[in-house]
Amino acid sequence: MKILVLLAALLALTSISLAQQQIPVIVPEDIFTEAVTIVETLPIVEVDNEQRWLYYLDPSLSRWRLFRYPDEIIEFIGFHTTKRRSDNTYLLEEENFQSGESIWIFNPRDESLVRPSMACGFIQDLPGEGRWVQWRNPESQKLHFCFTENGELTSELPAEFQDLLSELHPYHGPYSSPNKDWLVLSDNLQHEDAHSHKHHIYSYNLKTEAFVFLGQGLGEDHIEVDRWLDDSSVILRGYSSPTWSRKCLYRAEVTEANSLSLITCYDYATPTYFDNPPRYIYKEDNPRYSSLFLSPKSGVTVEYDLITNEAHVVVDVGCKVRTSYCSIVPNNQPNGTAEVDPLIAIFERSNPATNIEVTHVYDTNYEEALFEQEGTGQGWWIDSNRLLLESSEIITLKRNEISKQSLGYPLLRNPLSPDRQYVFLQTGIREISLFQIPSGEFFPIIKPLNYENYTVNAQWREDDSIEVILRGSIISENFVLGSWLIQIKK
Repeated sequence: MKILVLLAALLALTSISLAQQQIPVIVPEDIFTEAVTIVETLPIVEVDNEQRWLYYLDPSLSRWRLFRYPDEIIEFIGFHTTKRRSDNTYLLEEENFQSGESIWIFNPRDESLVRPSMACGFIQDLPGEGRWVQWRNPESQKLHFCFTENGELTSELPAEFQDLLSELHPYHGPYSSPNKDWLVLSDNLQHEDAHSHKHHIYSYNLKTEAFVFLGQGLGEDHIEVDRWLDDSSVILRGYSSPTWSRKCLYRAEVTEANSLSLITCYDYATPTYFDNPPRYIYKEDNPRYSSLFLSPKSGVTVEYDLITNEAHVVVDVGCKVRTSYCSIVPNNQPNGTAEVDPLIAIFERSNPATNIEVTHVYDTNYEEALFEQEGTGQGWWIDSNRLLLESSEIITLKRNEISKQSLGYPLLRNPLSPDRQYVFLQTGIREISLFQIPSGEFFPIIKPLNYENYTVNAQWREDDSIEVILRGSIISENFVLGSWLIQIKK
């Protein structure tokens, strides 16, 4: 009997060893040049449903650890549904064909795989990460708001709201204010008026447990928070379909009844928010629902000031046709001043038949076009008169002079660094370099590896660090082999 036990243990160790040998351990020196500093090597969790392994790349050991998962688990859906939590445990989603999708918590420290604790009918959130949700008491069948960290309940909601909020869809809220004192939500009924069916929108004071009627939308099925301007001022977005339907932006003060006001509605050109000063700039492509409360011609570029709650036409031009894509990008510099640069760039696909992309740059002081070019794609402002285009060109714009600099290599997605000093470039097969704007120099940061079937992705983070993810076709397609945070050496 002892021999059989030892033999089983030996076979298990051999199986783990063979599985570990299939996956290379990528050390930073293999992939990064001397131009970068490694800030952190990130842990990775991957799954192999065929062999029933969980793979965990432990940064502290620089090796892969393997765990068999229990027979009761049919299979995990995969890495794209794996969520790393702030306590360094992982939520894994199971494809359970008998009982629907379900969640497990994997803790690599003690190698445990357990069901999560529940609160309010949801996975219990970690401290500092909770949210308020609607919850129905199974005994009384009455609705409450419930906090997902600890199951804390408000009192029963007033009788008139028991039906109004019945089976509330997540897209209707509630959404919590930054100071956690207020919730914003819309009801689950459509109230008929002379024009359409409209949801009522409310705020709820968690201290006084009182509802405040803010107003009603224009008939959208979903109402969600676009952003909070402070603890009481909120921007809401309403829509029926996230892709094809008309969408509307509203503003409300959660402390004030009937404070809901329309900013604008749009079909294609999503309004762009800027915080210095706080405002939206957009193409007025749906004049019927204009924040100007008149009927401007479709296509003008409008600025909506969130301090004064007033809108005005910035320039009497905009996207020329109703197309599937249009972006209006003011030149908003991160210099801490409230001064707005007069240049506005407009990117659009102006010919649906040929899908030709056109860039226009307008000087709003003179209401005239300084620049127009086809085939440029999207763009990003570098400074007050330089524009980086997706065609890998830097355009310098002055009233009597326009110059172009070709960077010579394709740009990566979202290529401009937050401090606007560097540009991501694909300078070779699986080689990524940076172009330093002030010096005009190129230098590689990621070098090719010595094996095939892998991809490298890099993206900027808000603190000017870079997140790099390496994937390869090892156990499965897009298996994550390594993930790092890096910084450029100054």
